[in-house]
Amino acid sequence: VDVDLMFVKLTVADTNPMRPYSALTKDKSPNLGYVNHLSHKRPRAADSKMDINQFLRSVEVLAEKVYPDEDLVSAITLLAENYFLALENQKSEERGIGDYHIKVLMTALADEKMVELLGVVHRSLINYFRFYADSKGFMNFEQYSRFCKDFGIFPDLLPKSKILRIFYTLAQIYASTIIPADSPRGNKSMSTTMQSTIEHKAIDQTEDDLIDEHLFVESLALCAFSLTYNEPEPSHVEKVCLLMERMSQSSGPGNIQKKKGSTRAFAGDNADILTLVVQQYPEFFSAPVVEPKRTTFSQLMGSGGGDGLLI
Repeated sequence: VDVDLMFVKLTVADTNPMRPYSALTKDKSPNLGYVNHLSHKRPRAADSKMDINQFLRSVEVLAEKVYPDEDLVSAITLLAENYFLALENQKSEERGIGDYHIKVLMTALADEKMVELLGVVHRSLINYFRFYADSKGFMNFEQYSRFCKDFGIFPDLLPKSKILRIFYTLAQIYASTIIPADSPRGNKSMSTTMQSTIEHKAIDQTEDDLIDEHLFVESLALCAFSLTYNEPEPSHVEKVCLLMERMSQSSGPGNIQKKKGSTRAFAGDNADILTLVVQQYPEFFSAPVVEPKRTTFSQLMGSGGGDGLLI
């Protein structure tokens, strides 16, 4: 509340030189219960902006409030050390986490087995991805977090902060790879990148930070790598297989099939998103998935001398 009042006093007061600065303190609210009709001419606080001098003055006021026993210079120094620099360190740590995710992903993708596995995961989940994605096949964070919640990743395995960092790290990769047709590859500014992102957006998409189906699959790999495992720690390939097994046990696949009005899974005729993974990597699973045998027409009608239906 103090910060809001400070902003009002420093901005609204300066925009109306005819109204004394101290007079604002008599108002119960800057936007409600105006003293008289002339006060309607004052700019609303929501429409006001701070210039650099007002911002510096706000720092002084904050320092005096937080450290009332210190002189102004000492108070500002303590405010900067304990709050501003701490915030900068936090931002640096977040950037470091993003760089770490990229490094881990690039290392994993150098393994041909991992690339092969992610291809299998893609085939297993592509139709589920499309269920959550927009009309052009992209996901924003809200859609991504819904998938993670429905498939038992968040909050069962990872907190929202982790999936948020993973998503936005990959969204930055996607944004950096979009190059407008009329822009030279080596001369791409952030503004042209953002403009190109907007051009690629679907009509029903409200966000600018997006991932496509391939980054979606890679995000699941990063989710698998972010989990804590018992010793001996499994390989990257096994981690992704274990995550797929956990996702197959969630209510996500069944719920989506019901919403789509289908009793079959989207990935082929298999009723389990894990089937293709188990077929390719049976060594990571205790019991192999057995494909149900199809009953032939002759078996249904009975073979030979009237044996009847086979049940």
